[in-house]
Amino acid sequence: MNRRSALKALAVLGGLGLGVGASFRVDAKGRPNLVSLPDAFDEVDHFGITHQVRDGVAFRIPEPSLRKDIVIVGGGISGLTALYRLGEYDCLLVEKEDAFGGNSRRRQSRGIYYPLGALVSQGPVFPFIDFFRELDVPFEPVLGSRLAYHVRGRLVEDPLAEDGWRHLPFSRREREGFRRVRDDLAALRHPIDGIFFPRADNRADVRRLDRITLSRYIADKGYPEAVSHFLKLMLSSRLGETGEDVSAWIALYLLSNLPAPAYTLPGGHGAISEILRERCEAIRPNALMTGFTAIRVENRPDGKVWVTGCADDGSLQTIEARCAVMAVPKVFTKHAVVGLREERPEVYDRFRYNAYLVAQVELSRRVAPAFETASASRFSRFIVAADWLLGNRDPQGSSHLTVYVPYPGSAGRIELFGGSARQLAARIVADLNAILPRSRGAIETVRLHRWGHPMVGCTPGMDDVLNAAKQPFGNIVFAHSDSFGITGLYSAVWTGMEASSDARIVLEDI
Repeated sequence: MNRRSALKALAVLGGLGLGVGASFRVDAKGRPNLVSLPDAFDEVDHFGITHQVRDGVAFRIPEPSLRKDIVIVGGGISGLTALYRLGEYDCLLVEKEDAFGGNSRRRQSRGIYYPLGALVSQGPVFPFIDFFRELDVPFEPVLGSRLAYHVRGRLVEDPLAEDGWRHLPFSRREREGFRRVRDDLAALRHPIDGIFFPRADNRADVRRLDRITLSRYIADKGYPEAVSHFLKLMLSSRLGETGEDVSAWIALYLLSNLPAPAYTLPGGHGAISEILRERCEAIRPNALMTGFTAIRVENRPDGKVWVTGCADDGSLQTIEARCAVMAVPKVFTKHAVVGLREERPEVYDRFRYNAYLVAQVELSRRVAPAFETASASRFSRFIVAADWLLGNRDPQGSSHLTVYVPYPGSAGRIELFGGSARQLAARIVADLNAILPRSRGAIETVRLHRWGHPMVGCTPGMDDVLNAAKQPFGNIVFAHSDSFGITGLYSAVWTGMEASSDARIVLEDI
């Protein structure tokens, strides 16, 4: 039995309260029954080795058996972007999973591509227009209703649209508050570039907003409580946060996209990961390795970097490089990079993470009234129609929804991991029946995956912390945005670009 099979077996033996995936068939009465699905539906990340690193397990580090210019640890969009831009060097990207993409992967069932992470983005905006054009990424605009808001037992389509706010079941003052917040959020976007206004040349605005919480910003604006609840809900669906503790700058960076045009791809950002992987393979065919979990990354006295990992067969291997790029979350980086946490405690001890449940739901028919549906009060906060694009549908008429459920803070993690998988699946079925009445009798399968998938918490002052965490450490540079929002495509690409530039500087200085 190899490492991957052993970890899967341990996950099954460990029960369903430990953060592993679970699959359920839903019977005619809406009751979920546990089933086993083929390996094609294995959508769960494997953290057995990384948890040993976190817990301080000692490994015997072998001498290097391979030498490269650059080793990139992590095969998500950040790591793939860095590899793509460093194609002229002798690089090797190592990824612990069997596939690349990290938080941005996709799968296909019944002819429908669905996301394992995010599905929606802003499309090709500045400063990424040339990059996505070079990759020939086929962004498609989201047509029809972008967002349906389930509140007070009603579904209101596009509550921030020109006339959508008029149909909300609130008082006139509250409805006017939705109109005002729509205009305020739109004003935060650059009229030409299409991105949130506090760019690199506007640091004063960033610092001002990063000193306060979203809740303080909302209070200062005087928005009605109904608007405050809506904004915090939309933030939690994207960042796993409630808004009470999150930086206003980071919150507004994400929320300012709400009134803007939305774009997607079949399977969301997973399609971009696959395009990047294909381009990287074309440039340097042997530069990608799966099933290699990095356990130790160390700056050596001779100026080299040793990257030691556990291979799929359970053996340990050390790769020597002139530079290493860490394209993995900082919650792991601080344990894997020797000496990093001790030298920068004020940086890495500031990071905290929120648990996030993602569920895939297969239905016999299409039931969603909009591309995205948010619920003001139900457990299933955010629902996305994976088959919204006309070219990504089952000819037989079945449908696919992806459900996102944030669990903020330590209390959220306790609730998530202490719960029963069957109970979670049952709650999702009940929620869908309440939010989307046409789903009654149509739900066939519920699959829980990314159970406990971490989203980085972004308290006030995190802008400086995020920038400090990206500073090179010896000959090790950093390229990960730590799931900066469920729609964080651009932060992932940007950190990959920055890391590739940092890596070039390291190699030039050697």
